[in-house]
Amino acid sequence: MEAESKTISQELKEMFESDQDDRKNWRTGGTDWKIVKPRDEARLKRVEELYSQGLLEMGDDLMNAAMIYQHGDKSEHYQRAMELSRKAGELGRLDGKTFSALAEDRYLLSIGKAQIWGTQFTRHTVDEPWKPTEPFNREAKTDEERKDMGLTDIEEKLRDLNSRK
Repeated sequence: MEAESKTISQELKEMFESDQDDRKNWRTGGTDWKIVKPRDEARLKRVEELYSQGLLEMGDDLMNAAMIYQHGDKSEHYQRAMELSRKAGELGRLDGKTFSALAEDRYLLSIGKAQIWGTQFTRHTVDEPWKPTEPFNREAKTDEERKDMGLTDIEEKLRDLNSRK
């Protein structure tokens, strides 16, 4: 089982790296989503197979799988990303809490509710400034709660996003 676990861990790590590589130019509008979408679907299919077989157990594996689910296209995918990242946090992954907030906001927006953490940002063209995706319930969480989750201050995040060309 340990050899199988290492193989699964390596596979998940490679899927995560591929996922991130596909998105390296997203801020500048340089990502070809027609190419990325089928890759996302293939990665998601494989992660769902591993999940359904109960093979996602270690913190790193859970976080890598959570990222793949985060880039799905259904509410259930975002909910699973939230679940897996929280579990990864319980197993010692320091970024588990932060990532669960990202997934929670994406989940809430996908079901027509307001994001609460302020982690999702939008712009309509590459020339427009980034802004928080609406709806956004700015009173749902305090800056202190955001900080406790490991989130960057919203204004700081906007400055960072809008300073990149």
